[in-house]
Amino acid sequence: MQRSHRFVLLLGGLLIVQFVAMVFFPLADTSEPRYAAIARLMAESGDWITPFFSPGVAFWGKPPLSFWAQAISFNVFGINEWAVRFPSWLATLASLFLVYRAADAVFGTLTAQRATLIYGSCALVFISGGAVLTDPFFALGTTLCMVAPILVSRGASKWWGYGFFVGLAIGLLAKGPLVFVLVGGVLPLLYLFYPASRVFWKRLPWVAGILLLIVLGLPWYVLAELKTPGFIDYFIIGEHFKRFIEPGWSGDLYGAAKRETFGTIWLFWLQAALPWSPVAVVLLITALVSSRARLALRQSATDPYIAYFFVWAALTPVFFTVAGNILWTYLLPALPAFAILLARSLAFQNWPWSVSDQRLGWLMGLSLVAPALIATVVTATVINPNLVKSEKQLVAHFRDKADASEQLYYLHQVPFSARFYSGESARSIGVEQVKQKVLAGDSVWVAIPNEDLMLEQDWVQREGQPQYENLRYQFYWFKPDEN
Repeated sequence: MQRSHRFVLLLGGLLIVQFVAMVFFPLADTSEPRYAAIARLMAESGDWITPFFSPGVAFWGKPPLSFWAQAISFNVFGINEWAVRFPSWLATLASLFLVYRAADAVFGTLTAQRATLIYGSCALVFISGGAVLTDPFFALGTTLCMVAPILVSRGASKWWGYGFFVGLAIGLLAKGPLVFVLVGGVLPLLYLFYPASRVFWKRLPWVAGILLLIVLGLPWYVLAELKTPGFIDYFIIGEHFKRFIEPGWSGDLYGAAKRETFGTIWLFWLQAALPWSPVAVVLLITALVSSRARLALRQSATDPYIAYFFVWAALTPVFFTVAGNILWTYLLPALPAFAILLARSLAFQNWPWSVSDQRLGWLMGLSLVAPALIATVVTATVINPNLVKSEKQLVAHFRDKADASEQLYYLHQVPFSARFYSGESARSIGVEQVKQKVLAGDSVWVAIPNEDLMLEQDWVQREGQPQYENLRYQFYWFKPDEN
């Protein structure tokens, strides 16, 4: 089989499996349905300035770019899982295109094909590309920022120079000022130590580009602060400083802070880059123990493009090494450069680990690992929906059995997936309220967490009729006494 045909088949398989999974896998708590609920509220309210965490409660945790895209998708395709995930898929597809263009411009078509497959099949890329997250949009912005100077330096159209500033605007509206850190951190390092790389930046249209960035990126921040005062203080100071330096940041309004040991980001990197991280580790170990490989590394380090990709790949995990609140999704901006470097390393014939084209072709079969695993998980979920923390089936059961006038309740707290699938109609209720309604002869449909059921088991089983059971909840109907 010709290389180009194999590349098209492998990449097509990646994208198709990802696309199908978007249709059949339910929104599982907590991140996906939380963001989907925010996008749904935006689509239904028509308020394109302020994302809302719940009706009447502003969401200051993220800028609106992903919510804009998801809300538009809802308006076009209807309220469903595929529609809210589709923008992430498109953003990832655009990032794949940029990875290909950058690798092709510097190293040629074969390396570009391999880099694209490696990037698209990294576990984090494959999962986030079919999920309701802000990270694929942020990664698109940072990738565009980093690829545009490369293409301009290699003789591409001058319009690519504006792509650098468009990328900054995308990052600013997808996740915030962090884009200036992850992109801006690369510039001084290369400018100082690799004079040849200065051509990357000198050809950018700085004056017109900065004006373009201001026009695209600044107005929403001004409008958001004017509409909901306090946004700038929480988002800039809280989300970008306190979240970074304070493990388990107590000021988090949305419960998303993750306390991790410093340096955990590198363990996350091993997971995010699977199945390619073990390959990279083996190559690195080989390079360290082989004098021939060390010589080759020193020689390649003089190449400004190699240095560019290396700093791009390393800056994000290095930056988050000392952070207390981290998620593995933070590594997404680093993976395009990692994929390009790994593809180049595998094809570098002067290094001891170089392999034949035939064996390298088989190695690229690793790109099927993530799709195969996801296809297995989706198939298992279709057979048994209760394998994931999603309230889709419980809400559907309620709608099928209950009268239109009746209310769905969750004991204590409504999970995000129930909010989404019920269209914000599910309500929380306390134990005493349930008992009072039952005594008053009301019909009560209530999902009870398994741990709470143990405390009220005798009363629930005496008064209620079991209706449905999933991974977290027992669903009961407390039927009015007909006597």
